[in-house]
Amino acid sequence: MKENVDYKLIEWNAGENSDHWTVEFLSGDFKGVKIQYGTISIDEENDTMNFNYDIVDNNGLDVQENNVILISLVKTVLNNVLSDALDLMEAQHENPNNGTPR
Repeated sequence: MKENVDYKLIEWNAGENSDHWTVEFLSGDFKGVKIQYGTISIDEENDTMNFNYDIVDNNGLDVQENNVILISLVKTVLNNVLSDALDLMEAQHENPNNGTPR
């Protein structure tokens, strides 16, 4: 999945968790669905990542948070976002003068 092709990060100012990451799916079966990540944690002992999320806008679709396909997409997006953030941090560390990847 590619950012700004299959999903995009958006601002979501509704509710008490307006500072949490919100994702809108741009393609596929969940096009237009918006989800918001809650708690994200790493279990170093078991080498796993745990997270929860809420559907904040179902775009009129009959979709549930326990949908296995949706959970897989949400996990993939989270992995992509975290991987991109790590890449950016590494690039900034390698080139502290401008902070942009080469």
